[in-house]
Amino acid sequence: MKERVHIFIDGSNFYHQLIQLLGHSKLGNYADFLEGLMNPGQQMVGATYYIGKINPNTGITEAEKKVSQTLADKQEKFLSWLQECGIEYQLGYFQKDGKIEKGVDVKMAVDMIKLAYEDQYDTAFLVSGDGDLVDAVELVKELGKKVYNLIFYKHKKTSFSYRLRRTCDQYFYINRQIENFIKGEKN
Repeated sequence: MKERVHIFIDGSNFYHQLIQLLGHSKLGNYADFLEGLMNPGQQMVGATYYIGKINPNTGITEAEKKVSQTLADKQEKFLSWLQECGIEYQLGYFQKDGKIEKGVDVKMAVDMIKLAYEDQYDTAFLVSGDGDLVDAVELVKELGKKVYNLIFYKHKKTSFSYRLRRTCDQYFYINRQIENFIKGEKN
């Protein structure tokens, strides 16, 4: 029987890291990419993308509101596309100023723990560099699950928490896998 893997993705972090790595998000089908991260003895049983919902009414001026409406429309298209790829999503929110995302880490932590408790996976792939998730990772491990931290490596600037990386069972950088996937090469 294959090891069951659920992938938990900090969407905002993932998206912005892709932009920095590639110039723009041209990863293609996220589900195909995520499947490519599996070892032969692993099987992806689920993937969840966590992101703050853009409020289309953010801003004071009409120009600012128009920009937020455009961003909200683009996000809706993106969320529909994720569903077409077979990836679930969970929405947090943005504070009134539209700049600070809230609730995403909590939703991710709750889902990691809940699904571990329900024995829905054997291993969590955590695509995040956020140290706020350390306590959730520790509890998931106490429930007998493994947690791998998938992170981006940036020269001279880290995009991950050393504390989170040390708490997880393993970590690995996904820059090369992304670049190879785009080139059509095997990870």
